[in-house]
Amino acid sequence: MKETTPEAPRKKRIYLVEDEEEICEIVIKFLEREGYEVAAYYRGDTAMEALRENPPDLAILDIMLPGMDGIEILKEIRKSLLLPVIFISAKKTEVDRILGIELGADDYVPKPFSFRELTARVKALFRRIDYDTAGQSPVEKNILKTRTLTLHLDSMKLSSKTASADVTSSELSILRTLMQRPGRVYSRDELHSQLVNGERTMDTRAIDMHIKNLRRKIRTINISPCFIQSIRGVGYKFED
Repeated sequence: MKETTPEAPRKKRIYLVEDEEEICEIVIKFLEREGYEVAAYYRGDTAMEALRENPPDLAILDIMLPGMDGIEILKEIRKSLLLPVIFISAKKTEVDRILGIELGADDYVPKPFSFRELTARVKALFRRIDYDTAGQSPVEKNILKTRTLTLHLDSMKLSSKTASADVTSSELSILRTLMQRPGRVYSRDELHSQLVNGERTMDTRAIDMHIKNLRRKIRTINISPCFIQSIRGVGYKFED
């Protein structure tokens, strides 16, 4: 019998949406060197069409774009697509960063940035996603349940008996950590280390914004939004 050669693992596909061609060329070079498949788009409207027709594994979005800006693209992504998003932008204020995270971005990299740092953040984000669905039994791998809430790890959904809401990969990591040990208080640093697998690539204050988003989503599917409790001066815990 003729031996069959095992198929090579599929390369993760990234869409880079950035109107500066020089930046695109360098980012593509760094990401392809790490084994990723990268497609660049220089207009927001063109990128949105591609995202709808053939969603990638990750989108890297600039905020200021011709045709359709990154904020509008992210809003559209969160309506129907479950994929991680990293914002890159020359806007450096805390308001811009908070807005991006509130809308569901998983990370925010201000310009000018180190291309090696951006590559490290991409790798950390993919590792986190892979970790969230690895090393558990088939039942545990797909579902994490408490009395009234269910976190679906494979489909990135949070549900109650009557409704459900999508969560981002960052929200998934935080909620998964909290739900696995109800009542246990986690500091922001601990949640941050879970979020980026120990790599300090994101401001720990971003944890507060992710918690705020999770509380809002819990409120939309359950009468009580108080499952995630703040412990003043320490961090957060989950109670059900």
